[in-house]
Amino acid sequence: MNAFHITYLIFSIIQVILGLHSVVMSLGIYMPMYKFGFLAMIWLLNGIWLIVAGIEGIVNCQFLLLLFYSYDESL
Repeated sequence: MNAFHITYLIFSIIQVILGLHSVVMSLGIYMPMYKFGFLAMIWLLNGIWLIVAGIEGIVNCQFLLLLFYSYDESL
């Protein structure tokens, strides 16, 4: 695992954590306070987007690791 894979994995995990934070904040604070206001919807969509993009990054990182380490130089 080189530095690129480690950095990619770390930032993807951080992205998922921030996405979960955004979803919890929008559902726990902004939805009860503002109902279905514009700010609450934007915050919720942002949280969902961060979670999806972070999971995609984690999957891509694992795929890159498998591809990188399964390469057979004898072929």
